[in-house]
Amino acid sequence: MYPEVSFVVRGEGEITLIELLKLLLDGINKDLEDIPGISYRNGEQIIDNPSRALIRDLDALPMPDRKYAPLIIEKNELIRLSFSRGCWAHCSFCDIISLYGTSPGKQWRKRSVCHFVDEIVALQEQFGADSFIFNDDNFLTKGKKNEEMIDDFVAEIRNRGLTIKFDMMCRADSVRIKTMQKLKQVGLQGVFLGIESFDQAHLDRYNKGTTVYQNLKAIAILSKLRIEPIVSIILADAFTRLRDLVTQFYVLYKIQRRYFFSKNCKISVNQKLEVYRGSILYEQYKAMGLLYKDDWYEGYDYKLKFFTELRLKLVRMEGRLYNLKNNISGYVDKIKKYTQPVFARIFNL
Repeated sequence: MYPEVSFVVRGEGEITLIELLKLLLDGINKDLEDIPGISYRNGEQIIDNPSRALIRDLDALPMPDRKYAPLIIEKNELIRLSFSRGCWAHCSFCDIISLYGTSPGKQWRKRSVCHFVDEIVALQEQFGADSFIFNDDNFLTKGKKNEEMIDDFVAEIRNRGLTIKFDMMCRADSVRIKTMQKLKQVGLQGVFLGIESFDQAHLDRYNKGTTVYQNLKAIAILSKLRIEPIVSIILADAFTRLRDLVTQFYVLYKIQRRYFFSKNCKISVNQKLEVYRGSILYEQYKAMGLLYKDDWYEGYDYKLKFFTELRLKLVRMEGRLYNLKNNISGYVDKIKKYTQPVFARIFNL
Protein backbone atom coordinates (compact mmCIF):
# COMPACT_ATOMS: atom_id res chain seq x y z
CA MET A 1 0.00 0.00 0.00
CA TYR A 2 1.36 3.43 -1.04
CA PRO A 3 4.68 2.03 -2.37
CA GLU A 4 5.82 5.53 -3.35
CA VAL A 5 6.29 6.34 0.36
CA SER A 6 9.54 4.98 1.78
CA PHE A 7 9.90 6.96 5.00
CA VAL A 8 7.70 9.00 7.31
CA VAL A 9 9.14 11.40 9.86
CA ARG A 10 6.79 11.57 12.84
CA GLY A 11 6.44 14.35 15.39
CA GLU A 12 8.98 17.18 15.47
CA GLY A 13 11.19 16.49 12.51
CA GLU A 14 14.21 18.79 12.66
CA ILE A 15 16.64 16.37 14.31
CA THR A 16 15.05 13.21 12.90
CA LEU A 17 15.19 14.44 9.30
CA ILE A 18 18.86 15.42 9.58
CA GLU A 19 19.80 11.99 10.94
CA LEU A 20 17.82 10.25 8.20
CA LEU A 21 19.39 12.34 5.42
CA LYS A 22 22.89 11.77 6.79
CA LEU A 23 22.23 8.06 6.78
CA LEU A 24 20.89 8.06 3.22
CA LEU A 25 23.31 10.56 1.67
CA ASP A 26 26.50 10.18 3.63
CA GLY A 27 26.32 6.49 4.40
CA ILE A 28 27.09 6.99 8.08
CA ASN A 29 27.50 3.88 10.16
CA LYS A 30 24.00 3.79 11.59
CA ASP A 31 20.97 1.59 11.02
CA LEU A 32 17.45 2.84 10.33
CA GLU A 33 16.28 1.13 13.47
CA ASP A 34 18.54 3.43 15.47
CA ILE A 35 16.75 6.62 14.35
CA PRO A 36 13.82 7.44 16.66
CA GLY A 37 10.80 9.17 15.17
CA ILE A 38 10.63 7.46 11.76
CA SER A 39 8.49 4.81 10.12
CA TYR A 40 9.91 2.93 7.13
CA ARG A 41 9.55 -0.11 4.91
CA ASN A 42 11.32 -3.38 5.44
CA GLY A 43 10.12 -5.40 2.47
CA GLU A 44 6.36 -5.68 2.91
CA GLN A 45 6.56 -4.78 6.57
CA ILE A 46 6.10 -1.27 8.01
CA ILE A 47 8.43 -0.56 10.92
CA ASP A 48 7.51 2.14 13.47
CA ASN A 49 10.54 3.17 15.48
CA PRO A 50 9.98 4.60 18.97
CA SER A 51 8.99 8.26 19.02
CA ARG A 52 11.67 10.89 19.46
CA ALA A 53 11.44 13.02 22.57
CA LEU A 54 10.16 16.56 22.07
CA ILE A 55 12.84 19.24 21.71
CA ARG A 56 13.32 20.85 25.11
CA ASP A 57 15.55 23.77 24.11
CA LEU A 58 13.84 25.62 21.25
CA ASP A 59 16.64 28.20 21.26
CA ALA A 60 18.94 25.51 19.87
CA LEU A 61 17.00 25.49 16.59
CA PRO A 62 18.22 27.82 13.81
CA MET A 63 16.24 30.87 12.81
CA PRO A 64 13.78 30.22 9.93
CA ASP A 65 14.83 30.96 6.36
CA ARG A 66 13.15 34.30 5.60
CA LYS A 67 13.97 34.63 1.91
CA TYR A 68 10.28 35.19 1.11
CA ALA A 69 9.82 37.93 3.70
CA PRO A 70 10.01 40.75 1.08
CA LEU A 71 7.10 39.20 -0.86
CA ILE A 72 5.03 38.97 2.32
CA ILE A 73 5.72 42.60 3.18
CA GLU A 74 5.06 43.70 -0.39
CA LYS A 75 1.56 42.18 -0.19
CA ASN A 76 0.91 44.03 3.09
CA GLU A 77 0.70 40.76 4.95
CA LEU A 78 2.14 40.05 8.38
CA ILE A 79 5.22 37.95 9.01
CA ARG A 80 4.55 35.02 11.31
CA LEU A 81 6.72 34.25 14.33
CA SER A 82 6.59 31.36 16.79
CA PHE A 83 7.51 31.84 20.42
CA SER A 84 6.38 28.43 21.64
CA ARG A 85 5.33 24.96 20.55
CA GLY A 86 2.50 22.77 21.63
CA CYS A 87 -0.54 23.51 23.76
CA TRP A 88 -1.13 23.21 27.48
CA ALA A 89 -4.91 22.76 27.16
CA HIS A 90 -6.92 19.56 26.58
CA CYS A 91 -9.63 20.37 24.02
CA SER A 92 -11.17 17.14 22.73
CA PHE A 93 -11.49 18.31 19.10
CA CYS A 94 -7.82 19.34 18.70
CA ASP A 95 -5.28 17.14 16.92
CA ILE A 96 -2.32 19.23 18.08
CA ILE A 97 -2.55 17.66 21.52
CA SER A 98 -2.46 14.20 19.96
CA LEU A 99 0.43 15.17 17.68
CA TYR A 100 2.68 16.21 20.53
CA GLY A 101 1.24 13.59 22.84
CA THR A 102 2.77 10.78 20.79
CA SER A 103 6.26 11.88 21.86
CA PRO A 104 7.72 11.91 25.36
CA GLY A 105 8.41 15.28 26.93
CA LYS A 106 6.63 18.45 27.96
CA GLN A 107 4.12 19.39 25.29
CA TRP A 108 4.14 23.19 25.72
CA ARG A 109 7.62 24.71 25.47
CA LYS A 110 8.81 28.24 24.81
CA ARG A 111 11.88 30.00 23.51
CA SER A 112 13.72 32.44 25.70
CA VAL A 113 12.41 35.98 25.43
CA CYS A 114 15.82 37.25 24.34
CA HIS A 115 16.07 34.69 21.52
CA PHE A 116 12.55 35.54 20.33
CA VAL A 117 13.21 39.28 20.29
CA ASP A 118 16.50 38.64 18.47
CA GLU A 119 14.42 37.28 15.59
CA ILE A 120 12.22 40.38 15.59
CA VAL A 121 15.29 42.61 15.49
CA ALA A 122 16.79 40.59 12.63
CA LEU A 123 13.58 40.94 10.60
CA GLN A 124 13.54 44.69 11.18
CA GLU A 125 17.18 45.13 10.22
CA GLN A 126 17.05 42.90 7.14
CA PHE A 127 13.60 43.72 5.74
CA GLY A 128 12.24 46.72 7.65
CA ALA A 129 9.45 44.54 9.04
CA ASP A 130 7.46 46.04 11.89
CA SER A 131 4.17 44.09 11.84
CA PHE A 132 3.90 40.47 12.93
CA ILE A 133 1.58 37.63 13.89
CA PHE A 134 2.67 35.54 16.84
CA ASN A 135 1.65 32.19 15.43
CA ASP A 136 1.58 30.21 18.69
CA ASP A 137 -1.48 28.10 19.46
CA ASN A 138 -1.43 29.88 22.81
CA PHE A 139 1.01 32.75 23.26
CA LEU A 140 -0.13 33.09 26.86
CA THR A 141 -0.37 30.59 29.67
CA LYS A 142 -1.72 31.14 33.18
CA GLY A 143 -0.14 31.88 36.53
CA LYS A 144 2.87 33.70 37.93
CA LYS A 145 5.38 32.37 35.38
CA ASN A 146 3.27 33.75 32.53
CA GLU A 147 3.25 37.21 34.13
CA GLU A 148 7.01 37.06 34.55
CA MET A 149 7.41 36.10 30.88
CA ILE A 150 5.21 39.01 29.77
CA ASP A 151 7.18 41.43 31.96
CA ASP A 152 10.43 40.15 30.45
CA PHE A 153 9.06 40.48 26.92
CA VAL A 154 7.81 44.02 27.48
CA ALA A 155 11.12 45.03 29.07
CA GLU A 156 13.12 43.50 26.20
CA ILE A 157 11.08 45.35 23.58
CA ARG A 158 11.51 48.64 25.41
CA ASN A 159 15.19 48.18 26.21
CA ARG A 160 15.94 47.63 22.54
CA GLY A 161 13.88 50.63 21.50
CA LEU A 162 11.66 48.59 19.18
CA THR A 163 8.46 49.90 17.66
CA ILE A 164 6.32 47.02 16.43
CA LYS A 165 2.74 45.95 15.91
CA PHE A 166 1.59 42.39 16.45
CA ASP A 167 -1.42 40.09 16.68
CA MET A 168 -1.54 36.87 18.65
CA MET A 169 -3.71 33.89 19.54
CA CYS A 170 -4.81 32.83 23.01
CA ARG A 171 -7.60 31.29 25.08
CA ALA A 172 -10.28 33.26 26.88
CA ASP A 173 -9.03 32.17 30.31
CA SER A 174 -5.62 33.71 29.52
CA VAL A 175 -7.05 37.19 28.95
CA ARG A 176 -6.37 39.39 31.96
CA ILE A 177 -6.66 43.13 31.82
CA LYS A 178 -3.21 43.90 33.31
CA THR A 179 -1.52 41.45 30.94
CA MET A 180 -3.27 42.89 27.91
CA GLN A 181 -2.48 46.45 28.98
CA LYS A 182 1.22 45.62 29.14
CA LEU A 183 1.18 43.97 25.71
CA LYS A 184 -0.81 46.78 24.15
CA GLN A 185 1.83 49.27 25.34
CA VAL A 186 4.44 47.47 23.19
CA GLY A 187 2.32 46.96 20.09
CA LEU A 188 -0.49 44.42 20.57
CA GLN A 189 -3.21 45.22 18.03
CA GLY A 190 -5.46 42.18 17.80
CA VAL A 191 -6.18 38.82 19.39
CA PHE A 192 -7.51 35.67 17.74
CA LEU A 193 -9.60 34.33 20.59
CA GLY A 194 -10.42 30.63 20.73
CA ILE A 195 -13.93 30.98 22.17
CA GLU A 196 -15.53 28.01 20.33
CA SER A 197 -19.00 28.42 21.88
CA PHE A 198 -21.33 30.47 24.06
CA ASP A 199 -23.17 27.32 25.11
CA GLN A 200 -21.77 25.74 28.27
CA ALA A 201 -22.85 22.26 27.18
CA HIS A 202 -20.77 22.69 24.01
CA LEU A 203 -17.75 23.84 25.99
CA ASP A 204 -18.06 20.88 28.31
CA ARG A 205 -18.35 18.44 25.40
CA TYR A 206 -15.23 19.98 23.86
CA ASN A 207 -13.39 19.67 27.19
CA LYS A 208 -12.54 23.33 26.73
CA GLY A 209 -12.07 24.06 30.41
CA THR A 210 -13.66 27.51 30.12
CA THR A 211 -17.05 29.02 30.89
CA VAL A 212 -19.40 31.24 28.92
CA TYR A 213 -18.73 33.98 31.47
CA GLN A 214 -14.97 33.77 30.83
CA ASN A 215 -15.58 34.00 27.10
CA LEU A 216 -17.72 37.11 27.41
CA LYS A 217 -15.34 38.69 29.92
CA ALA A 218 -12.36 38.17 27.60
CA ILE A 219 -14.14 39.92 24.72
CA ALA A 220 -15.20 42.77 27.01
CA ILE A 221 -11.61 43.28 28.23
CA LEU A 222 -10.22 43.41 24.71
CA SER A 223 -12.91 45.82 23.61
CA LYS A 224 -12.32 48.08 26.61
CA LEU A 225 -8.60 48.26 25.78
CA ARG A 226 -9.34 48.76 22.07
CA ILE A 227 -7.57 45.55 21.15
CA GLU A 228 -9.35 44.06 18.14
CA PRO A 229 -10.77 40.58 18.78
CA ILE A 230 -11.30 37.90 16.18
CA VAL A 231 -13.76 35.59 17.91
CA SER A 232 -13.43 31.98 16.76
CA ILE A 233 -16.70 30.09 17.06
CA ILE A 234 -17.98 26.58 16.27
CA LEU A 235 -21.73 26.70 15.68
CA ALA A 236 -22.65 23.03 15.81
CA ASP A 237 -21.53 19.51 16.60
CA ALA A 238 -23.39 16.20 16.46
CA PHE A 239 -25.46 17.06 19.54
CA THR A 240 -26.38 20.70 18.81
CA ARG A 241 -30.11 21.40 18.87
CA LEU A 242 -31.83 24.15 16.90
CA ARG A 243 -32.44 26.21 20.04
CA ASP A 244 -28.73 25.97 20.90
CA LEU A 245 -27.92 27.33 17.46
CA VAL A 246 -30.40 30.19 17.81
CA THR A 247 -28.82 31.09 21.16
CA GLN A 248 -25.42 31.27 19.50
CA PHE A 249 -26.77 33.60 16.80
CA TYR A 250 -28.32 35.88 19.39
CA VAL A 251 -25.16 36.12 21.50
CA LEU A 252 -22.98 36.79 18.45
CA TYR A 253 -25.35 39.53 17.32
CA LYS A 254 -25.20 41.19 20.75
CA ILE A 255 -21.39 40.92 20.86
CA GLN A 256 -21.03 42.58 17.47
CA ARG A 257 -23.33 45.42 18.51
CA ARG A 258 -21.72 45.99 21.90
CA TYR A 259 -18.03 45.13 21.63
CA PHE A 260 -16.92 45.44 18.00
CA PHE A 261 -15.46 48.90 17.46
CA SER A 262 -13.66 48.58 14.10
CA LYS A 263 -13.89 46.69 10.82
CA ASN A 264 -11.03 44.47 12.01
CA CYS A 265 -13.15 43.07 14.84
CA LYS A 266 -14.55 39.87 13.35
CA ILE A 267 -16.21 36.57 14.02
CA SER A 268 -14.40 33.56 12.57
CA VAL A 269 -17.21 31.06 12.01
CA ASN A 270 -16.83 27.30 11.71
CA GLN A 271 -20.38 26.22 10.99
CA LYS A 272 -19.67 22.60 11.81
CA LEU A 273 -17.14 21.06 14.17
CA GLU A 274 -14.43 19.34 12.14
CA VAL A 275 -13.30 15.88 13.18
CA TYR A 276 -9.56 15.23 13.05
CA ARG A 277 -8.14 11.74 13.16
CA GLY A 278 -6.17 11.22 16.35
CA SER A 279 -8.21 13.68 18.39
CA ILE A 280 -10.11 12.60 21.49
CA LEU A 281 -13.34 13.62 19.80
CA TYR A 282 -12.60 11.39 16.80
CA GLU A 283 -12.29 8.41 19.12
CA GLN A 284 -15.52 9.38 20.90
CA TYR A 285 -17.52 9.79 17.70
CA LYS A 286 -16.11 6.57 16.27
CA ALA A 287 -16.98 4.61 19.42
CA MET A 288 -20.52 6.04 19.37
CA GLY A 289 -21.00 5.13 15.70
CA LEU A 290 -21.57 8.76 14.67
CA LEU A 291 -19.11 8.84 11.77
CA TYR A 292 -20.56 8.10 8.35
CA LYS A 293 -17.26 9.04 6.67
CA ASP A 294 -14.00 7.73 8.14
CA ASP A 295 -11.18 7.75 5.60
CA TRP A 296 -7.58 8.98 5.48
CA TYR A 297 -8.09 10.71 2.13
CA GLU A 298 -11.79 11.54 1.94
CA GLY A 299 -11.88 12.84 5.50
CA TYR A 300 -14.20 12.37 8.45
CA ASP A 301 -17.79 13.49 8.83
CA TYR A 302 -20.95 12.97 10.84
CA LYS A 303 -24.59 13.96 10.65
CA LEU A 304 -26.04 16.98 12.39
CA LYS A 305 -29.49 17.01 13.93
CA PHE A 306 -32.12 17.59 11.23
CA PHE A 307 -33.28 21.11 12.11
CA THR A 308 -29.76 22.21 12.98
CA GLU A 309 -28.55 21.13 9.53
CA LEU A 310 -31.53 22.83 7.91
CA ARG A 311 -30.81 26.14 9.67
CA LEU A 312 -27.13 26.02 8.72
CA LYS A 313 -28.10 25.43 5.09
CA LEU A 314 -30.19 28.59 5.32
CA VAL A 315 -27.17 30.42 6.75
CA ARG A 316 -25.08 29.34 3.77
CA MET A 317 -27.84 30.42 1.40
CA GLU A 318 -28.13 33.78 3.16
CA GLY A 319 -24.38 34.25 2.79
CA ARG A 320 -24.50 33.56 -0.94
CA LEU A 321 -27.44 35.95 -1.35
CA TYR A 322 -25.58 38.62 0.60
CA ASN A 323 -22.55 38.28 -1.67
CA LEU A 324 -24.80 38.33 -4.73
CA LYS A 325 -26.49 41.47 -3.46
CA ASN A 326 -23.13 43.17 -3.00
CA ASN A 327 -22.02 42.15 -6.48
CA ILE A 328 -25.26 43.45 -7.99
CA SER A 329 -24.89 46.69 -6.04
CA GLY A 330 -21.43 47.20 -7.48
CA TYR A 331 -22.69 46.49 -10.97
CA VAL A 332 -25.58 48.91 -10.49
CA ASP A 333 -23.18 51.63 -9.36
CA LYS A 334 -21.33 51.27 -12.65
CA ILE A 335 -24.58 51.43 -14.59
CA LYS A 336 -25.61 54.51 -12.67
CA LYS A 337 -22.30 56.18 -13.45
CA TYR A 338 -22.02 55.36 -17.15
CA THR A 339 -25.57 55.00 -18.49
CA GLN A 340 -28.73 57.06 -18.70
CA PRO A 341 -30.64 58.00 -15.52
CA VAL A 342 -33.49 55.73 -16.52
CA PHE A 343 -31.38 52.71 -15.57
CA ALA A 344 -31.03 54.12 -12.08
CA ARG A 345 -34.81 54.29 -11.77
CA ILE A 346 -35.16 50.69 -12.92
CA PHE A 347 -32.89 49.59 -10.07
CA ASN A 348 -34.76 51.76 -7.55
CA LEU A 349 -31.87 54.15 -6.98
